[in-house]
Amino acid sequence: MTSAKHGLPRKQGVASRIEAAKIVAKWLQSTSFPDRALERDFPDHAFVTDMVLGAVRRSRALSWAIERYARKYPTPEIRALLLCGAYQLLYMAGVADYAAIHATVEASWRFDERLAGFVNAVLRNILRNRDTLLDELRSQPLALRESHPDVLVDSWMRAYGPAKTIEICAADNAAPSVTITALPFTDAEKTAALVERINEAGLKAAVHPIEPGAIVIGHGARPSDLPGFADGGFIVQDPSTLLSVRLLAPREGETILDACAAPGGKTLQIAALVGPTGRVIAADAREDRLVRLRANVERAGFGDRVTVMRADAKAPPETPLHPDAILLDVPCSNTGVMRRRADARWRFDPRKALKAICIEQLAILENASRLGAGRIVYSTCSIQPEEDDGIVRAFLARNKGYALERSELILPDDSPRDGAFAALFVRTGADKAE
Repeated sequence: MTSAKHGLPRKQGVASRIEAAKIVAKWLQSTSFPDRALERDFPDHAFVTDMVLGAVRRSRALSWAIERYARKYPTPEIRALLLCGAYQLLYMAGVADYAAIHATVEASWRFDERLAGFVNAVLRNILRNRDTLLDELRSQPLALRESHPDVLVDSWMRAYGPAKTIEICAADNAAPSVTITALPFTDAEKTAALVERINEAGLKAAVHPIEPGAIVIGHGARPSDLPGFADGGFIVQDPSTLLSVRLLAPREGETILDACAAPGGKTLQIAALVGPTGRVIAADAREDRLVRLRANVERAGFGDRVTVMRADAKAPPETPLHPDAILLDVPCSNTGVMRRRADARWRFDPRKALKAICIEQLAILENASRLGAGRIVYSTCSIQPEEDDGIVRAFLARNKGYALERSELILPDDSPRDGAFAALFVRTGADKAE
């Protein structure tokens, strides 16, 4: 007996829903990142991932539907189960209704068997009234029907207007594709050969429709299982992340500082472009992030040209650095990558957190300018004007030693890319304003 259209045995279908509910419940209680919990290996990984990220993304709209039939949630685990169950019924077309209800109800026994009837009643009411609920939801304000905080949608309305805001919200709720890039992404022959190699292995791969240096792989495929992963033939990277590397335009033989480097995707692209005669200094402030960075550098075979070091990008380096160019992919609010970081929308706080982030971003940029590099690229995965053009203007007003050469913003709208911003500054030689 199977539990859903995806063909899982019944016991595995229940176990998958228990796993998903545990991850969502932890997020509800501690706001811990669900994507990190999903890095563990467990059966039916793709199904659990879709359910967890979907339930978190759509949690506002799902709660609106659930609360039609439940005045309160007995426990965080039961609330998580209801979110996962409602997500299956309202948004997961590939899951049979019978399986969505029965496997979710069975999963509730794992947490509190006395509440199985409660879970069953709520989910059956949602199924019974599904068409009406979805019709009513479509008539709700944008932030509710697309499950975003009001304050975030309001900020986009002011910055980009209603039509573009609708596109951004819809993109945030879409399941992201997995994209990989050859090293370097500018090598069209390597990219074509990688596509061919993956397809010959019986998996699906195609060149990205907008970014010719990126490859889209088939849904459900894990990058670590693709041919070429173990020998460093590619890295996992959204096309939008290539924007900052393009603006930096690394040249053979250059010394380049990647000051906020982990997990290392941009570092590896830079290392491939500067070649064996170049050098990349890859720095990050957190030791736990450096572990993954070192592993990626080793897998790519760039240990001879990449120096990994722990350093705070806001503080002067402990040893003198004389880079030709600097990449600053600074910490940000992640509003450009919300389809990948499902919980980021619920952590957005313009009054405190955003102001603190902007202060940190400007401090990193100003600190980097003291190293005397000829080029600096400042980049974020945010689409908030305060973090993008706002920081550019603030930096130029306080530092006359650099001029803005070019900046570019990618919005996560109807194109299959994440959102990103990057600005290229070039050194003018003028003294800095005090």
